[in-house]
Amino acid sequence: MKKWISFILIIALVLGLSVNVYGADLLYRLTHGDQDALVLGTVTEAKDDWIKVDI
Repeated sequence: MKKWISFILIIALVLGLSVNVYGADLLYRLTHGDQDALVLGTVTEAKDDWIKVDI
């Protein structure tokens, strides 16, 4: 029983220490200069080879 409790505590500690996960979310990309493009508008039409955006 003691082994299981210590095992669970070790797993919880490892999971608790790894909280810094950086994904490709909008805020991270904007604050670190990692964006490809920033388009402020609305997509009104989209075809196979072009997209119409109203700004």
